[in-house]
Amino acid sequence: MKTPVIIGLTILFLLIVPFNTKAQSSTVIPSIRISGAKSYIDYKGKAKVEYHPESPDHLFIYDYDQNGQLLTKTSFVFKGKEFLLKKFNQYINEKQLVRDGKHYNFRNKNEVASELTYKEGIVLSALTYYGNGNKELYMEGDAATLNGEYKMWYPNGQLQFSGHYQNNVKHGDFESYAEDGNVLRKGTYEAGKLVSGISVVQDLVYEQTDTPAEFPGGEDALNEYLNKRISNLKQFHDIRVDEAIIIKLKLTINNLGDLNKLEYMGWYAQREHELVDYAFQDFSGFKPALIQDAPVSSILFKSLFLTKRGFRNYYRPEYVEIINDSTTHAAEKDTISKNAFVILEEMPEFPGGQLAMRKHLAQTTRYPVYAQEHGIQGTVFVNYIVNETGHVTNVKIFKGVHPTLDAEAIRVIENMPRWKPGRQKGQPVRVTYTIPVGFILQ
Repeated sequence: MKTPVIIGLTILFLLIVPFNTKAQSSTVIPSIRISGAKSYIDYKGKAKVEYHPESPDHLFIYDYDQNGQLLTKTSFVFKGKEFLLKKFNQYINEKQLVRDGKHYNFRNKNEVASELTYKEGIVLSALTYYGNGNKELYMEGDAATLNGEYKMWYPNGQLQFSGHYQNNVKHGDFESYAEDGNVLRKGTYEAGKLVSGISVVQDLVYEQTDTPAEFPGGEDALNEYLNKRISNLKQFHDIRVDEAIIIKLKLTINNLGDLNKLEYMGWYAQREHELVDYAFQDFSGFKPALIQDAPVSSILFKSLFLTKRGFRNYYRPEYVEIINDSTTHAAEKDTISKNAFVILEEMPEFPGGQLAMRKHLAQTTRYPVYAQEHGIQGTVFVNYIVNETGHVTNVKIFKGVHPTLDAEAIRVIENMPRWKPGRQKGQPVRVTYTIPVGFILQ
């Protein structure tokens, strides 16, 4: 199953349904006294508080942006007697004010984007909607652990996916449906193990899969295909003999293997854009990624090594930065001083290999609740060193997104198990890596 992260992990707190934000008349006698102003405005926007119409010890607090657009409405339980809105942050820090009940995220025209249910600060369930008012996703459990019902719908209201999770693993009957209502796949699980039928997975875009998307024939065939595409282009023939460029790409591939989207992970000159764009124009397609033997849409990160000889798929780090070059000869040190890269004889290895590392990241990364609720997403690039003993050290952000996501990415990388160290001329060396950790809300 897909955890809500990484490396593509995905929790969907989006989209829209009409919602009436008018305060209802109070039907209970409040046990809280609201003192001072019931609303205030600062440079960030406006906040407003009102009594909860159905609970004496609860309040509704509204948050607006600078233009007066309603952003959130949240039910809080207040464990004091007198409430001052300007002490909101203090109450939160002291845990006197705790989310309890419904929390709504809004889009334009006061339309609800998502609805979360809290109990004493813990998310119990989440419900999201399409723009036409139909449900999109319902899930039970907190932000890190699915526990209960999980359903997805098509925009036309037809059920797309249905199942039940227990402690983040599938447990019970699962079904997936076509948009016309026909059953596509059906299976029964016990404690995460398929016991009857066939595997059923959500129709999402995954970063972590059991089997990544692959070009038919493998990486060598992909290199050959791309180079045939650009072989007659003037931009390719203009490349100098001494030029070597690494072009990092993010490819979105659907469950049929079609390339839906190509994104550049960095700034590149017009020539590189023209070569890559033409190479992937009318692309013949990949073998789709698989999860539990079912084809799924996925994210595939590719790095193309462009030289006078053409594209070479940079799918494994044959060229790595050697931090400790004390074991190299003088000639090799000159090479390092010029371009900081050498060919390493033996790469560091994560215990169990690359697939084990992807699974480890998927299982240990947790999408921060704050980032979910505020629609914060993106890919954090983390730089780290695998030292001579195989320990992961010097973890730092190479390219960040937001402090909450950056901190989670650092935590996950710092908690990696010990690697098998890299070697050069039989001696262990330190090797630096930069790895993407993706957080996606859809």
